[in-house]
Amino acid sequence: MIKDTSFEKIKKYRKIGDCFDRSSLECNIAFYGAFLFCVILYVMIKNSEISSINNMFVTITKDISIALIGFLGFTVSGLAILTGVISQKVVQKISKVNKRERLEKILLSFYLLGIVIAFTILGLLFAYMFSLSDLYYNIGVVLFVAFIFAYLVIFILFYSVKLIGNCLEIFFIVNSDEETGESNSLKQ
Repeated sequence: MIKDTSFEKIKKYRKIGDCFDRSSLECNIAFYGAFLFCVILYVMIKNSEISSINNMFVTITKDISIALIGFLGFTVSGLAILTGVISQKVVQKISKVNKRERLEKILLSFYLLGIVIAFTILGLLFAYMFSLSDLYYNIGVVLFVAFIFAYLVIFILFYSVKLIGNCLEIFFIVNSDEETGESNSLKQ
């Protein structure tokens, strides 16, 4: 069995907490957005036929799952490009300014995003299969499941935007170190 050291680092840095950090903007937006989605869904369920709501679930779960599969590929390719650009020399520079842990946390954020996307895809595919069945649905369970998946999808979107800022932070760390090195060499 291969040991997943990246997952161990996710636990070490408590990156899982990023998904539920009530002080972060992306979690607050996801929570309130999911709540609003459920309120709208509840009103729609009360004012519509069950078959039309079920058709909506079939469409939404399938379409979002497919979109997230593409988004997962995009995330993986973004991480591949980012790690490809970071050379050993850059890592050494980052280590010199004591920012290596910050770099690890940024790269692990991509890993966490991939995990959240994968679980969301699997959950939505199961929800899709259940929405195709003729089972009776409890409105409370439907709203709970809808809240969870709405939260995850909104979180994925805004956490991805946060990763853009994190990638810019890597750029600034590397360039600020280069500028410091250039200005020191000019003084000598």
